Amino acid sequence: MEPIPYDERLAGAGGADIYNRFDGYSNEASELLKWSAANLETLERRIGIQKLSLDEIKSIYNNNQQRLSHLPVMRPVDGMILSNYGMRMHPVLKMRLMHEGMDFRANIGTPVFATGNGTIRFSGNRGTLGLLIEIDHSHGYITRYAHLSKLESGIRPGTKVNRGDLIGYSGNSGRVSGPHLHYEILKNGRSVDPIQYLFTDITPQEYLLYKRMGEEDYYAVNE
Repeated sequence: MEPIPYDERLAGAGGADIYNRFDGYSNEASELLKWSAANLETLERRIGIQKLSLDEIKSIYNNNQQRLSHLPVMRPVDGMILSNYGMRMHPVLKMRLMHEGMDFRANIGTPVFATGNGTIRFSGNRGTLGLLIEIDHSHGYITRYAHLSKLESGIRPGTKVNRGDLIGYSGNSGRVSGPHLHYEILKNGRSVDPIQYLFTDITPQEYLLYKRMGEEDYYAVNE
């Protein structure tokens, strides 16, 4: 937020003598009354400016609270990270390809959870991704949960979900070498590294480890 300029906060006023109603008193009393009235009105204006400022802060805070509840910031499944975002050797095709998500270790039937509040955008089979769920979290964010074995009851396009809700079960549908969960985050239509959003579930040491793993894969391809 842009700060309120200092001069504006002072709430100064000028112009004609608006306190001439005190001129009927002695000079000393008139000056004291004018000084008191001017200071009281300045304080009232400053309080008014401060109230508007606090109302604006409250509004932005409330909007950000809603946005944060939609942000995908947790692991979708209780399992370790097997493969990071970035260039890697594809386990099935045996060639270097861009991996636009993150793979988690998960046996068939492991519960999969929504990572942020949102609305189911797609649920069904989609080519090499197998049984897939897409959640629209608004604010430009979409998450994908691929290679599932089963959808949770009631999960269909239009269903509202909250962070932590059970949405399906991991599996090995689609083109895979074994059961796991493939998880993607898209921001404004482009894939982004999910590791940047798992700040509720990983330690700083884990973050550095997974980032280094991804960078090593990238440089191995581009040497």
